[in-house]
Amino acid sequence: MRYCGYVRHFMAYIGSYAQLFFEFVKNYLTKMIARYIIKETILKKVIMDKIELAREIYKKSHLIGEFLLRSGQKSNEYFDKYLFESDPQLIMAIIKEMKLFIPQKTELIAGLEMGGIPLVTALSIETGIPSIFVRKKAKEYGTCKIAEGGTIFGKKVCIIEDIVTTGGQIIKSVQELRNGGAKIENVLCVIQRNFDAIEILAKEGLCLKSVFTMEYINNLVKNTE
Repeated sequence: MRYCGYVRHFMAYIGSYAQLFFEFVKNYLTKMIARYIIKETILKKVIMDKIELAREIYKKSHLIGEFLLRSGQKSNEYFDKYLFESDPQLIMAIIKEMKLFIPQKTELIAGLEMGGIPLVTALSIETGIPSIFVRKKAKEYGTCKIAEGGTIFGKKVCIIEDIVTTGGQIIKSVQELRNGGAKIENVLCVIQRNFDAIEILAKEGLCLKSVFTMEYINNLVKNTE
């Protein structure tokens, strides 16, 4: 009888801990499932936000006609960067996407004349990273500098551009900045027109990252029409 009493007490003891254990597991799983649902919801919102942003860029700045590009190529479609860069809400939505691509340990972000200037200004305000403004050629008066806004010597610089086709101007500007002592390995743009730009810039030791490609934006719009 005494043995049976011990067994009953032991089983009750085990049972109470088993109940606590199962409660712990249930609560843990509930929290994990909730976190997963929240994470998935946020991820879907981010994806949808980027899709909507692409649509807005297209709606705001996509033009049809005959256009001569800076690269010398001709195109029957054109993204007028100034139309989306001059829209305060649209440019800030673009900046929130661009900042995700800025490499760690970047010390300066450099906007190329002229389309890169509003982008780099807004990006600097958003991230707190100092910016410089890069001329196509050094001015012939005053300080006679190619880059305005701060010291570039020894600094890790990320180039900011609006639309990249072949990257010809980027290469010229990077050469000038490197001659001034800047350390440049990365280029970030809003729209990449031509996939060849990646290879062209890679030959110059530059890694091109883009928020969008023109193909992505066009396909997105065509598939939702």
